[in-house]
Amino acid sequence: MSTKKTQKSQNLLSKVLSTFKGNFDLQVLTLLVFEFIILVLYHADEKLQWNPYILLIWTSAILAGLFISYSAIPQSYKDRFIKILHKEKRWLISISVFALLLRIIILDTYPYVALGDELREIGINGLNFITGSNKDYFQLGSYAGYTYIFSIPGIIGYHIFGGSPIAYRLPAALIGVATVLVTYFLGYLWKGRKGGLILSVLLASSTIHLHFSRTEFIIVSSSFISLCILIAGYLSSRNSKMYLLLGLAFGFSMHAYVAVRSVMIAVAISIAFLEVQKALENKNFSEVTKHTLQKAVRIVIGFIVGFGPSMIIPNFLGSSGSGNLIFNDPIFLNTSLQNKLEILVQLYEQSFGVFFYADTTANFHFPGSGSLLDFPLTLFFILGLSALILKKNKMFLEKTFLCLLFIIPLFNQVLVGEPGEEHRILVALPYALAVAMYGIFKAAELSKKYYIHILIVLTVFSSFYSTYNYFILRLSDKDIIQVNQTEYAFEYMARYIAADSDPSKTYIIYSDQSFHVNLLHYKEKLRFNTSGLRVEILDQTQIDVLYPEGIPVNTTLLLYDKLEMFEENIKSEIFYTCPDTRFIPEYKCPPNYTSSSFGIYIAEY
Repeated sequence: MSTKKTQKSQNLLSKVLSTFKGNFDLQVLTLLVFEFIILVLYHADEKLQWNPYILLIWTSAILAGLFISYSAIPQSYKDRFIKILHKEKRWLISISVFALLLRIIILDTYPYVALGDELREIGINGLNFITGSNKDYFQLGSYAGYTYIFSIPGIIGYHIFGGSPIAYRLPAALIGVATVLVTYFLGYLWKGRKGGLILSVLLASSTIHLHFSRTEFIIVSSSFISLCILIAGYLSSRNSKMYLLLGLAFGFSMHAYVAVRSVMIAVAISIAFLEVQKALENKNFSEVTKHTLQKAVRIVIGFIVGFGPSMIIPNFLGSSGSGNLIFNDPIFLNTSLQNKLEILVQLYEQSFGVFFYADTTANFHFPGSGSLLDFPLTLFFILGLSALILKKNKMFLEKTFLCLLFIIPLFNQVLVGEPGEEHRILVALPYALAVAMYGIFKAAELSKKYYIHILIVLTVFSSFYSTYNYFILRLSDKDIIQVNQTEYAFEYMARYIAADSDPSKTYIIYSDQSFHVNLLHYKEKLRFNTSGLRVEILDQTQIDVLYPEGIPVNTTLLLYDKLEMFEENIKSEIFYTCPDTRFIPEYKCPPNYTSSSFGIYIAEY
């Protein structure tokens, strides 16, 4: 009797599992229940004791959503993708090596000065989780521009490399390489192998992408996530079950740099137009309504799962990325409607122009490059954009490219009233390069006989020109020319203390007022580089107050200038030769430094 009951139970379980396995929407609803449990746990965890476990469970929910989406892809699509991977593996490996070399070569040396948001975003934020001063991964980070989930690579990097700049630069380099590989597939989808090769090579050597791939993880990851959103949108346009994947991408993008949200809006608009077109072609209203509701449920559930616990944080959306909106500017609000429109049009002209020319009146986060695209790609972008706009019967990808290129500047620059900020428009770089690539194809078509040769020459020249400018002209160092030698002196001091690393010592960086220009950044750098050591930045007045009887023994004083009052205690110095006739620059010297050497002095007590 018990054997029959056991067999009956097994049959029932097998039937339930079989039903669950074959029912996509039931799997999606199960994800929603799972997410509800996660939200309840997060809400109940007031002391943040379970936060790492909630993060792990939430990550598992996202992975489950990805697995469900993957399982729903027709086998013919999977077979085609595997076939492409096998056929293109040599090119993919070659592109990976090329992109990786450009991003990790002399990574600790160039850019030499680590001073800016890149240090805080995953360096300091990651260190805060290690020390326990921050425990909530789902809260908003600096400038309310992203969540602390993006600090996780910094935590891993710090455990491996300590307080070295490599700890936060290597994750940026790796996500930069991943972005290049995704663009290969994007180019392949559009223009086959030639498109994949050209597009990935252009992105791999782009000066602006190289800069952020060697510095700011948060910014460069926005390009990667924007591509994931586009690919999810492309798959959704071909398979309605992929709306779950699109929802996951939309939801997770809420954690990324706020610039990604413009991509979400552009892809959503493109998908909406496609769905309206399909609905108009289908005369069966009830069928259209059913499919529309089905897709809406999938995308909403995917969004909830991808967004995760952050969605129940009070005022998350109200705080995130909205502080600098032009509509909050009293000057803009108090002007006439006509003036408002004129201001918006002028801002849009400047913002869209960032793709292909340098507007000297605009602000640039990376002054080494006045436009998002490098020469001669700026010219091919104009050619490609014109040709794409005039093209009849555009593919979904082509329509979406145009939608992205026209919408991203509006949301990321115009509405914040700050044209020119490339870090906010970097999400558009892969699509701007795709359009420039289209321009290269159009230029090559002028000569059928030398078509391939022209493609190769234009691609190689563009790539070489960008790479040369970035490394030889030191474009990543241009943004620190304004404070120049001071930044380098402080970098020497911070690295010396990190290398000396004697916990029994007190380290004093002698500061005149010039060091106070970026005092917050200096303190953050010292905290990251020299965590656990006693380090202070003091001027003469502060030294006199703190040490009225003189600087105590077992103290190292680091000086920018060889001051007479400390001269008898100076025991060593760190100087670098700064030749002005060398082809490969000395990255440890300030750019455009005309003297023969530059360095710091070290006094011991």
